[in-house]
Amino acid sequence: MCAIDWQIIADLIQAIGSIGGLIALYFLYKTLKLQNQTLKEQQRLTDLEHKRYIESNSPNIVIAKIDYSSSDISESISITLRVKDNYLIDFRYDENLSRLGNKVLKQDDILNRNNTYNVSDKIIFEISRPKSPVIISVDGLLEGYGINIYYKDKFGHSFKQSLYYSGDKNIYISPAFRI
Repeated sequence: MCAIDWQIIADLIQAIGSIGGLIALYFLYKTLKLQNQTLKEQQRLTDLEHKRYIESNSPNIVIAKIDYSSSDISESISITLRVKDNYLIDFRYDENLSRLGNKVLKQDDILNRNNTYNVSDKIIFEISRPKSPVIISVDGLLEGYGINIYYKDKFGHSFKQSLYYSGDKNIYISPAFRI
């Protein structure tokens, strides 16, 4: 009869177990690598959805009406802006049209609501100046002559829009940019 050498069997079982362990570690590594890749893709998709949600819920200011009047010595324009899409908070503005001899006055029908404007609320800017044959070029406007409007959305994200005026009825309002 054949004698069984238990030492060799023990070594074979240990070798097979080691090979099985290495194979298990390899598949565990591949699984964790794929899970990490999936997690990164999900994070990218979540970031894109978050950005899209913020953009779809951001307020915007549009020109609703322009009233222009002119005489021999002066011209004035009333620009009515309207809040579109969602309400905005912390409204403020600065202007540098007065450096060019313009007089800028902001008025609206909102009475001290902590600079919060709801959808369809109106903001009116009155611009008047002595009549002059010099018209600011569009290039000059883009260098900063206009009214910069700053506000926040309901999430607290800051936005900026610029209103450019170059005399007569030449008015341009930029899209809202997140700052």
